[in-house]
Amino acid sequence: MRMWTVQMPVVQETLDLYGVSYVKREYLKKKYRETAWIFLEVYSFMTREMEKRVPKPAEAESPIWVFRDVSRVFCHEGALLYELDVPEDQMVLFDLRNWQEILSLGPLGNPADREKILSDMRRQGAGDTTDVFAKPFYPLVKKQIRDSWKALFTEPLPDETWQQGAVWMLKKEWIIGTENL
Repeated sequence: MRMWTVQMPVVQETLDLYGVSYVKREYLKKKYRETAWIFLEVYSFMTREMEKRVPKPAEAESPIWVFRDVSRVFCHEGALLYELDVPEDQMVLFDLRNWQEILSLGPLGNPADREKILSDMRRQGAGDTTDVFAKPFYPLVKKQIRDSWKALFTEPLPDETWQQGAVWMLKKEWIIGTENL
């Protein structure tokens, strides 16, 4: 399946040396610094759920993000844009808008279910969903939100424009083309 991703040059160096590249959790801590705890929370969720769908290599600690529509890829100077041909059995696809909601620590699901969770959160005194995850006072709301995230894998796939994917690795053999940004 044709997909796109942006990676730093060190990924290309790794692909040239070993033919495959994986993400380590320590990279996430370095990249996101003070907000790393949020990414570790949601990436841990994705890792657990993805393991149920695609066998996880021992070397992989976190997924790599790929996109069906090149216009949805966050391109930044100094990085490389990869055009890939990813085997469908090596990837999980989902609605990138729902993933963005998860990255904001928000609930998924139908509007009524979402509003119930947010109402419970406000009733318990949390200002927002960041409070729910950053503070130890809201374990039930945190569980409701985490449980709602499973909808990422049960809702029908949207139009290709909104499809994002996750893979455990990048393989050199998947690369169709590369562009320096």
